[in-house]
Amino acid sequence: MPGFLRIGLYRLFHGLERHFSSSYSPRVWSNRELSRFGDLFSGAVINVSGGKDMDKQGRFYREYFPNAGSYEISNHTSSPKSPEYQLILDLESKRLPNGLAGRYDVVFTHTVLEHVYLIDRALDNLCALSRDIVISVVPFIQSFHCGKTYSDYWRFSPHAMARLFDDRGFGTVYLSWNDSPLGNIYVFHIASRYPENWDQIRHRQPPLHFGPGYMRSRAGARGHRDTELTRCPGWPQ
Repeated sequence: MPGFLRIGLYRLFHGLERHFSSSYSPRVWSNRELSRFGDLFSGAVINVSGGKDMDKQGRFYREYFPNAGSYEISNHTSSPKSPEYQLILDLESKRLPNGLAGRYDVVFTHTVLEHVYLIDRALDNLCALSRDIVISVVPFIQSFHCGKTYSDYWRFSPHAMARLFDDRGFGTVYLSWNDSPLGNIYVFHIASRYPENWDQIRHRQPPLHFGPGYMRSRAGARGHRDTELTRCPGWPQ
């Protein structure tokens, strides 16, 4: 198929899906996932590298945690567009600033980890911040994107998220993803130092019979279409 025709068809289907699907945006999907759980958490909450804390749907992420005792926002650097009350926190730092280790009950980060080159150090720091919960939203399939102050390095499978946090003593209590034949795909992950205490979250876990990109397989790509993820080596039981 000629390149111009292929691009034209892609744009057509992309536009149709965006027009007819209310869940087209992975941000809308991940916001909906977070809204299912935010009221379960109390104590101190931080949105790491949260920018202005906006959810891109007209709300602030602090509204997703109505029972939080306190709520803070951190960013990598200060800018005029950032909240005045933000913390400055570099996830690539060798150690956290004094007083931040174990300061928060819930650490939330949305589409940040793909932009941090020293990913192991970033994950170590996220886990060190938390007394219990880390909530992560990361891209599995997404086009390259960068800006004046950040670049784009990584993509994450659901299996990777479970293993990365398990290696740091956090058990997976919830894991999901959106799917689309054309749009971006995000992974939503909740990990805990004490997963046995979060049965109310575990009970909301959907079946994990198909991996991200299943809809793309059906749309034409070849590959495994019926993978039972719990059969994968190393998958948490």
